[in-house]
Amino acid sequence: MILSSLLDNPIFIIVGLVAFFGIIVLVVYLLRKYVKAFTNQDKKVDRETAAQQDLDRMLVPVDDEKTKAEMEKFNEDKKTK
Repeated sequence: MILSSLLDNPIFIIVGLVAFFGIIVLVVYLLRKYVKAFTNQDKKVDRETAAQQDLDRMLVPVDDEKTKAEMEKFNEDKKTK
């Protein structure tokens, strides 16, 4: 009789749902923190390495020798100015 009156109370239902999902969140948090298989193993990369990786991914290497020579000449001219 007492249990049926608790289950009919909407506040009890809301509190029960919040507690249920809170327990799920707590279990997931503890698993990610203490179990090695669930930990986030991303390595921190410094800005220069990240920039170099982005450039290597986006830029296409020059295969033509004539174009490569012109680019080197342009870079040398730019350095002297």
